[in-house]
Amino acid sequence: MPLKLRLNLALGLVLALAIASMVGALLLDAGPRLQNEIVSSVRVTEGVVRSSIEALELSPYPEEALVGLVAGLKNQRHVKVTLAAHMPERGNVIPADRKPGATIPSWVRSGEPPVIRVPVKVKDRDLGTIIITGDGSDEMREVWETIGRIALYGSVFSVFAFAVTSWLIRSSLQPIDKLHDAITHLESGDYDVDVPAGGSPEIAGICAHINSLAAALSRARDENRRLSTAIVRVQDEERREIARELHDELGPHLFSLRASGAALAGQIAKGQIDPARIKADVQTMIDRTNVLQQTNRRVLQRLSPAGLAELGLSRAITALAETWRSHQPETALSLHIEGDIDQLDPTASLTVYRVVQESLMNAYRHARATEITAGVTTSSDTPPRIAISVHDNGDGISHPPESGFGLRGMRERIAALGGQITISPGPNGGTNLTASIPVAAR
Repeated sequence: MPLKLRLNLALGLVLALAIASMVGALLLDAGPRLQNEIVSSVRVTEGVVRSSIEALELSPYPEEALVGLVAGLKNQRHVKVTLAAHMPERGNVIPADRKPGATIPSWVRSGEPPVIRVPVKVKDRDLGTIIITGDGSDEMREVWETIGRIALYGSVFSVFAFAVTSWLIRSSLQPIDKLHDAITHLESGDYDVDVPAGGSPEIAGICAHINSLAAALSRARDENRRLSTAIVRVQDEERREIARELHDELGPHLFSLRASGAALAGQIAKGQIDPARIKADVQTMIDRTNVLQQTNRRVLQRLSPAGLAELGLSRAITALAETWRSHQPETALSLHIEGDIDQLDPTASLTVYRVVQESLMNAYRHARATEITAGVTTSSDTPPRIAISVHDNGDGISHPPESGFGLRGMRERIAALGGQITISPGPNGGTNLTASIPVAAR
């Protein structure tokens, strides 16, 4: 059921209950009120009748005066006055004419109406009996008239209230349709939405949040596209680097192996076998093969760190540090690893390793540092994060670098995992690198 219809029905129900409650209160109060009014009116009328009978003693025509007395009481509220007279010429019972009232329902009437008989004796003559009977029909008529007015005024007010509230509801809920359309666009991937703020302050706030959400999703989509493009660019550049390295490193050695093999084949074909020359050519081939193996190992190391899956991240980083210590003993390297970093998923493990690898290589090769401090720690945040820090006392930088294949690769790897990286000059010279990556267990 639409919200507008439900609100209108709720309003109609409230108005109907209000009118019904007022009518019910009137009807519930009608019985006791009628009884009190009737008793009071009967007593007052009895007093009037008794005082008027005393005045008949002074009338020269008491019969006519008695009839006039009864006729004068025809408009008395809540009572009916009749005369049971001993006057044959006027009939046995002379009623007082009065406006007909409304029938009193049995569930409103509480008992029989009170009846008082007042005998009339004037100058020792019995003129009859005045009968005073309680009658609440006129009061009941007023009750029904009041109920009719309540129903009429309530209906008019209900129509007016429905018109006003329907307009308010329609104007207040109109932005919801626009919100629905905006959410539909967002669901379909169209983030170019702008919901005009309208309606109540609460709905206007929701409109503003929807616009903020659309803008954030649009920025995230653009960032994902940028990252996707950057990843493709990095992959292409990495392939070109590997291709150049294979061409520059492997090409000459393969040519040398082919030349040495051809020379050996020529000697054998001519029967000119020189053991010393053969030994020299074979040694050359062995040396070239060793160089090829080292180059192949270096290329494989760039593609996937050796031992990362077998040793675990902690031991792989430790082995990387030991390699640099053995190659550059004049530079002091301090490594601190805290927490269980071996339980990271493969993507996070490789990212942490690459960041440490690239940072150490920059510190050793470009910063000309004599002291390097590196650390990898886990945090107890939710979700857990890996913090990476590398500090050196080298030449330092004047501003954070934005270019460079290795640094750009680090930034894009960390951004792809939702992390942050900061490269800044150290307080006492050198360079500080800090990175934070949210991670998940395997």
